[in-house]
Amino acid sequence: MRISVYLLRREVPFSQDCLSEPGQFHQVRVRPSEDFDHEGPVDWELFVRSAPPKQAAWVSSVRPIALDDTHLDGLRSQSTGGVLLVRVVGRVFAVTFGNGFHAIPAEAIEPTFGLRVAANIIESGDVTSADTKGLGLSARSQKTILPAPRTFYELGVEPLEEWVRQLGGKVAAADLATTASGADSLRLTIKNFSLPDLPRKLSEIYDAYGRDDYKRNFGFIDHYVRLNRKDPVVAELDGRVRTMVGAEDSRISFAAPDPFEQLHVASYRLKYRKACDIDDLTTEAVYRAIGQLSRCADKPGKVLVTAHDVDGKDVDRPYKLYDYVQVELTHDDGHLYALRSGVCVARQGQRALG
Repeated sequence: MRISVYLLRREVPFSQDCLSEPGQFHQVRVRPSEDFDHEGPVDWELFVRSAPPKQAAWVSSVRPIALDDTHLDGLRSQSTGGVLLVRVVGRVFAVTFGNGFHAIPAEAIEPTFGLRVAANIIESGDVTSADTKGLGLSARSQKTILPAPRTFYELGVEPLEEWVRQLGGKVAAADLATTASGADSLRLTIKNFSLPDLPRKLSEIYDAYGRDDYKRNFGFIDHYVRLNRKDPVVAELDGRVRTMVGAEDSRISFAAPDPFEQLHVASYRLKYRKACDIDDLTTEAVYRAIGQLSRCADKPGKVLVTAHDVDGKDVDRPYKLYDYVQVELTHDDGHLYALRSGVCVARQGQRALG
């Protein structure tokens, strides 16, 4: 069985209110946690959502060539999702199913939780994947996958120059999991596992999160740090980004945020009062689409972007255009900062977290 887990911030409530659009979810009664064998207090609540069926997006493309389109009328697609909130070891975890990860707000999660756990439970010679983002104007951003476990450096990644956002590989302790992949969320593949065993498994995961074993082989995950959104430097840089996007500055580029698999995306929809669809995230296409929307002083903060697959279903939750912006800016303090996927990043040692 494969599970996807988020660790929520301590101030986030253990309730339906922690979800995006909580009113769209329905609570499902579950068996009391006391029915299962575990140590310590456990609470859990399950919330599910099903989107209304709609015509698959590709149907309109083939309809003009169909001699009889009656068989096309009934082609519908529907997305479903679930979120299981679990309170154990004094923390709240969100385990997501289907499209349930859409409902987890970025501001509600502990960033890099999954990355740290993965780095603590994967041995140096058992790495199979990494997702990196280059921080220079000509630097690459890529996801690298190996056919068999190897050392991290066989991925061809230069961790001193690239921000490692995700790490995947074979787990050393087979009783914990067989494979792991971690970024903000953690994905584990576990043999002979069922949800009644979840509280114990989450306790083991949280124990792994608290260790610093990763410093032995993967200490580079600390080379780049996120600035706190409340840091005054971030506010200043955000103001410059708004101005640059408003002026259609060519130094801005756009790329999809991390959580979803970009290979599944067929189109993007930009929306602010009006809507405009584009096939690719080229700077020219994004600026052209923005120009067709209603006038807005804060385009990065007000324009929403949704990614769709070939059936027209959402690949991920809507994001602000700000979360798609990619740019490097030099601050008045003389330091270089990079905005990637809605996160402002600085090199460790250059500046501490705010």
